[in-house]
Amino acid sequence: MKNPDINDLLIILVSAGWAKRDIVSVLMQVSKLSSFDLEDELSEISYRLGEVRRYSRIKESHSRPLFSPSAKKIASDDYSDLYLKVRDMLVLELGLSNEQIVSLLSEKLGGDAYLPPLSKKSLANWLERLSVYYSPSEILHAAAVIRERFNKGRPLDWGVRGES
Repeated sequence: MKNPDINDLLIILVSAGWAKRDIVSVLMQVSKLSSFDLEDELSEISYRLGEVRRYSRIKESHSRPLFSPSAKKIASDDYSDLYLKVRDMLVLELGLSNEQIVSLLSEKLGGDAYLPPLSKKSLANWLERLSVYYSPSEILHAAAVIRERFNKGRPLDWGVRGES
């Protein structure tokens, strides 16, 4: 290999136990990304790693394997139920757009915590990334509050845990 940086990256991936087909697949996907999208992904990863370093303990249900693409698929399957429930409540019942859902959930959950931006990927992907910072029950609770607020047409007299 003529480029030592690429060679070093390949050594890291092989050392981490990645299969050849997974490495090839990821590199093909990366080559299709624009520099803006790649920088956005790298910024998010840097932030997430910084959060891990800042907090010595993360709830078991929030942890994510960092290197295994197959483990990522399993985690994604675990959160598809969360996506379906949020979609049913906010898209099918209320007809909200992905941008509206992200804005409303961010408002409910936000505070000073980091919330991932909605990228060009799906709402399901955004919810999966959000579940790193909030439990599925907290996300579903916020979605239920939003649904009730829209259904009743008036603000609720009770809020999401932690709201004043």
